[in-house]
Amino acid sequence: MVRTCVLIMTVMVFLSGCVTASPNAGNANLSQMRVGELEQEVRLKDDEIKDLQYQVKDLNYEIDRLKSKMGRSDSLAMPDRRGSDSSGALADGEIIRIDVSARQVQIALQNAGYYKGKIDGKVGEMTKSAISSFQKDHGLKIDGLLGQKTWNELKKYLDR
Repeated sequence: MVRTCVLIMTVMVFLSGCVTASPNAGNANLSQMRVGELEQEVRLKDDEIKDLQYQVKDLNYEIDRLKSKMGRSDSLAMPDRRGSDSSGALADGEIIRIDVSARQVQIALQNAGYYKGKIDGKVGEMTKSAISSFQKDHGLKIDGLLGQKTWNELKKYLDR
């Protein structure tokens, strides 16, 4: 009889332990899921910060370019979208927003298979179109402008 009572008490303690442990296990799983969600949100915010840092660099480059252009002329007007020659070339600063030559950009685009024109160091619609295609295929913002992010991807093709 005593053995039966001890056995029944042991089973009851065991079962009550299982019942009380179950809700805590559920809370732990929910907590782990929430931590994972928060970590993902932090990664996304980090990516946003990196994008904004690239935009700031691009804007700083554009400001410096405009300041130097204004320093060379008395005009305070914004630069024309077209270059001064009659070939229809775009002003390099309008497309290339970092300190790299148009020739280097054309070579890298050609090596990557996006530019089929003559390597002449003049930025035209063909160069802009090649930049846009490259951006599209590499998951970058498609704006036809060569900023730091695009150049970081493109410069890998410079020495091929």
